[in-house]
Amino acid sequence: MAEDKVQVPSRRKDGTPDQTENYELVGDKETTTAAIAEQLAQQAVSEADQKRAAEAAAVTAEAESLSPEEEARKSEYDALVEQARSEAEAEVEARWVDPASRQTEPEETTTRSSRRRSAAAESTEG
Repeated sequence: MAEDKVQVPSRRKDGTPDQTENYELVGDKETTTAAIAEQLAQQAVSEADQKRAAEAAAVTAEAESLSPEEEARKSEYDALVEQARSEAEAEVEARWVDPASRQTEPEETTTRSSRRRSAAAESTEG
């Protein structure tokens, strides 16, 4: 039984879900997939940016066309985004639970007024 039911999981710095082990993804499947893909893509590109910034100085905004280094960086980012999308789809396929497949029984609720009515009915019958 899942302890966490979320539409989009929280993420640790390394990109792994920060949920209980058996969490379930709920809600609209396409929306969940898109949100997780965006989350993973942003995280992957941010990590690549941080590594790149540590290795080289920032490129000035005055350049009219992309340098070979910038083209390579863009290709790397595009690949990271595609990989994130694939990972999101795999995670959703593994964890998503179709709400229509759940068979829920209505919960029995007792209110103070319904208990009074029941008690009154029992006292008039007896």
